[in-house]
Amino acid sequence: MFQTNPNPVAIPTEPAVVVNNVENKNKYFWSTVFVSNISAFITGIHLAWLVPIVPKLTNELRLAENPFDRVVKTNEVVWIRSSFFLGAILGPIAAAFTINKIGRKNTLITCVAAPYFISLVILAFAKFVFLYYIARFVGGFGLGNFYTTFPIYLGEISLQSVRGRVLCLINFFVCLGILFDLSVSPFLAISIYSTLCSFICAAFFIAFISFPDTPYYYLVIGDISGAEKSLMKLRGLTATEVEVELRTIINEIENERQKGKTIKQLFQSRPVRKSLVMTLCLVAFQQLSGVEVVRLNMYSTFTTINSKLSETTFGIITGGIQVVASTIPPLIVDRYGRKLLLFVSGMGIIVGNAFLGIYHYAIEHDVYVIRRWIPIASLTLFEFAFNLGYGPLPWTIMGEVFYATIRPLAAMITTMFCYIIGFSVSFVTPVLTSELGTGNTFWIFSIFGFIGAFFTELYMFETKQKSLGDIQDELNQ
Repeated sequence: MFQTNPNPVAIPTEPAVVVNNVENKNKYFWSTVFVSNISAFITGIHLAWLVPIVPKLTNELRLAENPFDRVVKTNEVVWIRSSFFLGAILGPIAAAFTINKIGRKNTLITCVAAPYFISLVILAFAKFVFLYYIARFVGGFGLGNFYTTFPIYLGEISLQSVRGRVLCLINFFVCLGILFDLSVSPFLAISIYSTLCSFICAAFFIAFISFPDTPYYYLVIGDISGAEKSLMKLRGLTATEVEVELRTIINEIENERQKGKTIKQLFQSRPVRKSLVMTLCLVAFQQLSGVEVVRLNMYSTFTTINSKLSETTFGIITGGIQVVASTIPPLIVDRYGRKLLLFVSGMGIIVGNAFLGIYHYAIEHDVYVIRRWIPIASLTLFEFAFNLGYGPLPWTIMGEVFYATIRPLAAMITTMFCYIIGFSVSFVTPVLTSELGTGNTFWIFSIFGFIGAFFTELYMFETKQKSLGDIQDELNQ
């Protein structure tokens, strides 16, 4: 199902300049990183798309902005939200087939950019709620493919000296997309805004199509010449200068080629088994932090404050906080490490959710509380903490710990599991808030934050500045 090219790859044996521990200064490499991250920007748009749209769909006073000419019911909003996660659950299956067949780059174009574009076109012209279900499902399909493919793509084109920084940029661009959505969508009709975003998708396709695929992909299909040309472009070096890095990648792939990639073999390997447990737990705690619930209820939380700020202004401020927080991990992740940032992130999520729970519990029980600063401070702390660690780092680590031959399958399993949890949280939360109250629901998320911080401290190990071989050796202990 996921077999690599059986033809052996010739291994260079001449000495070469060592470049693996030299920080990449090549402008072409950074151009590739930033252009490819347009897909992350579009992902942020899709993740936040529903937040400013829900008030337009559910408020009788805003029917002029509603394409359905009627108020959308609560259960319909739940399905618009949940269909996005259903698509994200199924999307990784497509990526697992195509990553080694047509390449990482072409998978990003056909299985990420194309579904994103189709979703936005449907949203631009939809006049019936069921079309929103379809559009959000298709967008979610692109989301699942994105998180399966893009960490692999960026991880494979990066030197280990900048790998953590580069992978953390994914979340930075996702947050930029969220801020764009929260800043622009409230001021435009749904059809106009969705059309505008579809143009951004088209721009990504045009800009990205000329960039190379990863050297790993070329070697997996047995194309050593293609891998060498890719490395020369990405590093800005000559064939002789990239020889050591090329040989290292070849050795890694050849050593793993005999191990296969079936599910049975995946679980038989101790390092892979531990890697998979680690990444599955990280993405589970990411979703169980309640991030989607916090963001989707942001406006409704804000309406209880009686602030002079508008909902839109508050949304823009919150989006700005996410962007500011997301700039920190790329700057410090390769200095202070993944484990510390994840632990600090978990502690911030605990406190943020706990105080959101206190605030909503007080509102529900008519207890006096300082209404202005508690929800604002809690939301600010939550967003800052989430984007410091549990937002970017599960995907960063997923892009670091697996061998090239099993990355597609491992990434598929991790991403599917992530959005199975996300779908479950999205679907169960309305029931919890109805039966237990909003305050108690946030306290449940706070408990999961505590478990996540505890898991990080006891189970996680540090991957900063380590080669794949070093990481596998540590996992094998």
